Amino acid sequence: MRILYILTLGLLFLGSACKTQKAGSQDVSVSDEQKKVVSKHLGSGDISFDINESKEYVLCMQNPEKNVSNPRQEKQYIVLDLSSGDVVYKGRLEAGYVKWYDADNLEILNEPGTMPKEMTKDDFTVIYNVKTKEKIEKKDLDN
Repeated sequence: MRILYILTLGLLFLGSACKTQKAGSQDVSVSDEQKKVVSKHLGSGDISFDINESKEYVLCMQNPEKNVSNPRQEKQYIVLDLSSGDVVYKGRLEAGYVKWYDADNLEILNEPGTMPKEMTKDDFTVIYNVKTKEKIEKKDLDN
């Protein structure tokens, strides 16, 4: 009985640890003031944080609850400059993803409902530079 009790407590502890702010295997340090900025833009729901390679910016994304009646729920995201606390980019997606392409660039796929046969994901993917604020279509990078 004592072993069952200890295992239950251990599982509860591990379950609560899964809600911490992580980016891969690195801890993301977001101050209380920065959390207020994130809450202002994204609300107070489940938010994921993904820091870039240079640890200058963090991608903050809403993780809406799965809904069978509306599987294409809109997700909002922002990129926060960790040194200033300013939002340097914000966007929304119904389907697709946002992730770091490299230290200064985001890869943003905004998938259509049905992809035309003659097109690929690269036709709907842009690379956004958070420093220069320039967008380039991913299909143009390969040329």
